[in-house]
Amino acid sequence: MNRRIAIGTIAASLGVPFAPAPAGAAGTIRAAAPALDSTALMFYAQEMGFFKAAGLEVDLQPMANGEAVTVALTGGAIDVGCSEAVSLIVAYKRGLPITIIAPGGMQTPSSPVGMFFVQKGSTAQGGRDLDGKTIACVGLKGLAQSGTMAWLDKTGGDSRSVKFVQMSGAQIAVALQDGRIDGAFVPEPFVSAVKRVARPLANPMEAIAPTFLSSAHFALLPWVKAHSEETRRFQRALRQTADWANKNHDRTALILEKIARVDPAVVQASTRSFYGDRLNPALLQPLIDVAARYLDFSSFPANEILYKA
Repeated sequence: MNRRIAIGTIAASLGVPFAPAPAGAAGTIRAAAPALDSTALMFYAQEMGFFKAAGLEVDLQPMANGEAVTVALTGGAIDVGCSEAVSLIVAYKRGLPITIIAPGGMQTPSSPVGMFFVQKGSTAQGGRDLDGKTIACVGLKGLAQSGTMAWLDKTGGDSRSVKFVQMSGAQIAVALQDGRIDGAFVPEPFVSAVKRVARPLANPMEAIAPTFLSSAHFALLPWVKAHSEETRRFQRALRQTADWANKNHDRTALILEKIARVDPAVVQASTRSFYGDRLNPALLQPLIDVAARYLDFSSFPANEILYKA
């Protein structure tokens, strides 16, 4: 079975047990990430030659969402992934030997990872107006759902009364127009497109913290221990890429347009991601605490999941 078929099969089967697959070509790191700005750092590193300069051969594939990346990695189809951080936190709490090796995108006051929308004619102002409603997210039981639930409760609602459904960014826009959903969390770079047909209501992720690590690069601890030199080079390449990407939005836009297959005008109109260059447990802890509250597991110190060389 070729790699793309293997990844597709695994991603379609959530909750697959950990069963490492044989490695790919010698010296090649098999990697995957969603084609979203906040998780696109590896694509920028690949395109601009940062991996090659670090002496790394990386076989990189886009995937639908962070949950699919996490399942592919824990199933052994890839070696390194980038995901919104909640899905890998959940996998870690399920006993899988996941470790975060590098930061990804950051949620900041000036660089929100997305926006919450309601139907254009909706009079909703906060969570109290959305009790019992249907809300869409690109991925369930991840950052989008956890952050939205925190915002619903903080603004007077009862998040446990809401029905969450999974849809793609394109499906969300149509579903809001048609009235099939009452609200949705929409990640960048799709916010500007959805603004044409729906009303932006809030940045719900601020209910977690003003600034936190929204996505991260991760691997299984046994793989990292067996590839410590490659991991060190990977970390260095991503630090260089983050510094470059934060200063070159015009150039990253061209890469994002290609991998996400979206109209250049959509990317140009989006709020671009800010990338971290160092792992800081204080920037991960608020996310762990919120995910624990809404996805029903006990919280833990962020240092537990961060890789220590």
